[in-house]
Amino acid sequence: WQYDMCGHSRGCVEYYCQTAGIKVESLRTVRTPNLDDHEINPSELELKGTLAAECASIVLKVLYTARMNRPDIYYAVNVLAREVTRWNKVCDRRLHRLMCYLHHSSHLVLTAFR
Repeated sequence: WQYDMCGHSRGCVEYYCQTAGIKVESLRTVRTPNLDDHEINPSELELKGTLAAECASIVLKVLYTARMNRPDIYYAVNVLAREVTRWNKVCDRRLHRLMCYLHHSSHLVLTAFR
């Protein structure tokens, strides 16, 4: 059987784009859902993120997808979930990277064989 949450994945991306005020077409193709630590500028850790007020609703929506159907995004979502109370610019970048990945891999489903 297949557990298909393609619609929910697309819904997460649409909700993110609507909340962040960006277009879905601006989400580029990325190979992984994670942002490399060497790409982080230490000064960005001190600045409050633009999505600080809405981050919890976005991350929890994606967390449901990860828990039910997408083990490939567990780590990226859990890193963001830990930072909800102290959201910064790096978290904004990590969330954007995750949404890029989710947008271009929303066709993936969990398949089980008996």
